[in-house]
Amino acid sequence: MISRYQPMADAAYISMGGGYLEDFRVLHQAFGIEKMLSFDMDEWMTRRQKVNRPYGFIDCVCASSTDIINGFDAYRRRVTKGESNVIIWLDYTEASMRNDQLNDLSQLTNKLTHGDVF
Repeated sequence: MISRYQPMADAAYISMGGGYLEDFRVLHQAFGIEKMLSFDMDEWMTRRQKVNRPYGFIDCVCASSTDIINGFDAYRRRVTKGESNVIIWLDYTEASMRNDQLNDLSQLTNKLTHGDVF
């Protein structure tokens, strides 16, 4: 549905990719997205992502979701070079951190621009 509104191939994708970055593979195959940034707060997972990434253009960084949101403008420039909208997917798994996660989301939504997808 989103691709009817705006071309997705021009967007950048930022997400917690997990060990095998499956969502990155799927989004590239479906929409042709090549501006991609995966993050994880564990260094060992980031190293694993670099080995398992299905495409060499995926940038993998060690950072928490809070780090990404606090530095969102810099991460946006890093992945988009200032040229496109962002699709950001936060895949929270820690139920005990709901308050922190909601605070993150509140900060993030204030930084998104028209055409970004959360």
